[in-house]
Amino acid sequence: MANKNEKMKKKDFEKQLGELQVELARMLSKHCFADRWFFCNGGAEANEAAIKLARRYSHEKYGPGRHTIITMEGSFHGRTMATLSATGQYKVQEGYAPLLEGFRFVPFNDLPGLEKAVDDTVCIETLPQILRRLRTGNAKAQNDKTTGPSTPSEANLEALR
Repeated sequence: MANKNEKMKKKDFEKQLGELQVELARMLSKHCFADRWFFCNGGAEANEAAIKLARRYSHEKYGPGRHTIITMEGSFHGRTMATLSATGQYKVQEGYAPLLEGFRFVPFNDLPGLEKAVDDTVCIETLPQILRRLRTGNAKAQNDKTTGPSTPSEANLEALR
């Protein structure tokens, strides 16, 4: 009987959570450009979804062949196979070969390198730290790899804008 009660409680919780997500999606849609939302459990799942969405969109819009994603050296995107493949740190990737193909790595603050990396196979450039700082207005450079993620300089942020 306890197992049945637990299942009912879980169903009720899932129903309430679903209703809350629908309401949140409606509220978000009222205040921004998007009308569709993807809710997930964490960063790796969000990045995995972003990789899949970028590749799907590119395939539908341009056809096969545009699947490369540019990411930054020193970046960390998660521990799933796709996000590990997108991570720009060999020490994190070591021991998991073969990784997924289609990721190209460019150093932070290297706009000429970024421009050179873009070709007809690129479907998206992933710059999560840049996007986060553009949204928050906090664009201070932090390039000490021992204390945290590398972030672009003010000059490069301006150029990317």
